[in-house]
Amino acid sequence: MSPAAMIPHCTLVVLAAAAPLFAQAPRPSAPSPEFVPIAGVIQVINDDAITAARLDREIQLLLRKYPVTTQEDHEKLVALARRRVVDERLQTQAGENLGLDEKEVERRGKLIREKQKEKGLDLLAEDLQKQGLDAAGAQRSMRDRTYQASWFYPAIGELQGVRGRFWRDTYVRPGELLHAYQQSKADLAEPDRVVLQLLDVSAADNGGMDRARKAIDQACEDVAAGRMTFDDCVDEMSQARGSRGVQREMAVEDIGVDELRSFARSAAVGQVSERMPWVTDGVQKGWRVAKLVERRAGKPAPAFEDSVLQQRLRESVQEKRTQLRLEDASARMLRRAWLWPKPQAKRNALGGPAADSKPAR
Repeated sequence: MSPAAMIPHCTLVVLAAAAPLFAQAPRPSAPSPEFVPIAGVIQVINDDAITAARLDREIQLLLRKYPVTTQEDHEKLVALARRRVVDERLQTQAGENLGLDEKEVERRGKLIREKQKEKGLDLLAEDLQKQGLDAAGAQRSMRDRTYQASWFYPAIGELQGVRGRFWRDTYVRPGELLHAYQQSKADLAEPDRVVLQLLDVSAADNGGMDRARKAIDQACEDVAAGRMTFDDCVDEMSQARGSRGVQREMAVEDIGVDELRSFARSAAVGQVSERMPWVTDGVQKGWRVAKLVERRAGKPAPAFEDSVLQQRLRESVQEKRTQLRLEDASARMLRRAWLWPKPQAKRNALGGPAADSKPAR
C-alpha cells in the first residue's frame, strides 16, 4: 500500500485515539443570563411584553383601594400588581388564541358596555379613566378585556365558549349536594350562646396563692349560704369591679378556656362553678369561679330538604369547584408560557376580568 493510501487510515486512528482526550476536556459553563429591562419592558410573556408604565398603573389602582404605610406592605402590593398584570396578559393571549374574528370581538365589547349601562354603572369607563388612558389606550384595554372574558367565563363553565359550546360542567349532582350538607352540618347549626360572670381573685392582692384560694372558697360558701350575692363578692374581691365580671355573650364552643367551656355546656342559669385556676398568658394569677347568667338556646341544622339551604349549598359547591378550576388553569397556563424573568413565588389562582364584564350568552 502506498503512503498516500495510508493517510486517511492514519487520520482516523489518530482522531479515534484523541477522542477521549477531547471528551475529557472541561468546557467552561456559560453564565446564567441576567434580565436587564430594556425600553421600559419589565416582563416578557410568550411573544408579548409588560411595560413599567402598565405595572405602575396597576400599582396606583391598588394603592387607591389598599393604602399601605410600611415598606414591607408596599413590596407585597407591588408583587401583587405584577402577578395581576401577568395574569391579565395570559388571559388576553388565551382569548386571542380562540380564533375570534375582529367583528366578533367588537360585538362582544359592545355587549359588555351595554350590560354595564343597563345597570347604571359605567364601571369599566371609570376604571379606564382612573388609569389615565387616552382614547387609544382605552380602546386597547377594552379589546383586551373582551378577550379575557371570552376565555375566562367558559373556562370556569359559567358561559358558553366559541361556537356555542360549554367547556365545563357546572351541574351539582344530588350526591355532591348531600355530601356537602353532611360535611357542613355542624356549621349550619346555631350553637348555644351564654353570658358568664367571673369572680377572679388575685394571688397578688391576697398575700399569695394559698390565701387567694381560701378567700374564694369562703366567698363560694357565703354565696351558697345566702350570706352574700355573687355580685357582692365580685365588688368586694375581684379586679373586674367596673363590669362586675360580666362577659359578652358568646357561643359555648368559642370559649377558649377548657374549664369555662365545659362548665358552660351543662350549667343551668344561676349555677356557680367549682373553683378553677385563673391563668393568663400561661401564668396562674389566682383563682376563679364562674356563674352562668344567661343562656340562649341554639337551633339545629336545617333539614336537607330545605330548598333555600340546598341553593346555598349548591352555590358553595360551585364556588369551590370554580376555585379549583382556576388553580388548574393558572398552573397549566404558567407551565406552557415562556416568561422572563421567571416568577419566584408560588402563584395563586388566576383572577377574573373586570366586574360585570361577562360576554352575553
